[in-house]
Amino acid sequence: MMKNMSFVEKVILAERSDTLPDVLIKLAEDKNHDVRYAVAKNPNAPPEALIKLAEDKNSDVREAVAR
Repeated sequence: MMKNMSFVEKVILAERSDTLPDVLIKLAEDKNHDVRYAVAKNPNAPPEALIKLAEDKNSDVREAVAR
């Protein structure tokens, strides 16, 4: 399903408060840093996703996890 989505659609999905934890975990592995950043900012992001994102190569993503 997510393979055919644009990065904008993935960002919107990552920002939603009703997105399932399993989906957020998958989005946390996306190649686009904007998608990963949106997951990091989501207050409902599961710990498994945040642990991955805390070591992200993009500093903005790491900082979003720290907040």
